[in-house]
Amino acid sequence: MEKKGIRLISIMFLIVLSSCAKIGQDDLSSWRKDRYGCEGHRDQEMLERILKDVDLNAIYQSDLNRLLGRPDTVIYDAEFMFHKYYFSGRCKAGKIVDSIDHCFAQFRFDHFKKQIVDHKTVCW
Repeated sequence: MEKKGIRLISIMFLIVLSSCAKIGQDDLSSWRKDRYGCEGHRDQEMLERILKDVDLNAIYQSDLNRLLGRPDTVIYDAEFMFHKYYFSGRCKAGKIVDSIDHCFAQFRFDHFKKQIVDHKTVCW
């Protein structure tokens, strides 16, 4: 059983790495460096390119963090953990301004298994 688990983790890591190679390091580097989307490098098209070849049904929190970088916001409740990555918004002092229209990608993970449950993109 332990060998199967290690093999599965290795396969998932290779999938994430191959996805990184397909989209290009420039997109990934720009996404990761642009905290809260304050520099204007992040947008929905870039996110779609990054996630295009990733099987989100089989991804874990650590895989997503390696791919997209540290989330801008993490929210915990009893069952779930929500990771948010902001883009297409306005910032003040390096933080998103909530009173102005902005977008974010939200990924919901099972709090205990750390596996993705669902994701969505929200703009308002």
